[in-house]
Amino acid sequence: MYAPRAYQTRDLDFILHFAISMPKAGPVLELGFSETKSRGIYSHPDLEFTLEFLPGPLAVGDTVLTTWDTWEKDGLTLYIVNPFDCVRDRMAAAIHWRDSSSALQAAAVAHARPIDIDALRNWCIAEGGGLAYSIFEGHYRSMNQNKS
Repeated sequence: MYAPRAYQTRDLDFILHFAISMPKAGPVLELGFSETKSRGIYSHPDLEFTLEFLPGPLAVGDTVLTTWDTWEKDGLTLYIVNPFDCVRDRMAAAIHWRDSSSALQAAAVAHARPIDIDALRNWCIAEGGGLAYSIFEGHYRSMNQNKS
């Protein structure tokens, strides 16, 4: 959403914030989706995106999120993580899964949407991700040097 030219995921994650347990798949199956081999992930033969329904609360790393952005169009409302939490989500993947490409994705979002870099650094360090932050910082600086 925030840096589509730099990175696009092919899955849509939905957090079941108010559900006590995971819902039955009936409504999703009625729309033509089928459950993949990875339990809880649904695909549709005519769509490139998969759907995944995760139990709440919504969190990034060890931080439970209590705020998010709201997008409205044609009377429909979508709640979506804000740019800062999107960057933290990518950095969580870099830190906890040791996925260095996620640090590049985080830098692309941070480059496209201004965020609080000091707060990000502090969060990464608290998550045990000083090295991942250094990788992010290198990508971020490079992108900003090329901007001018």
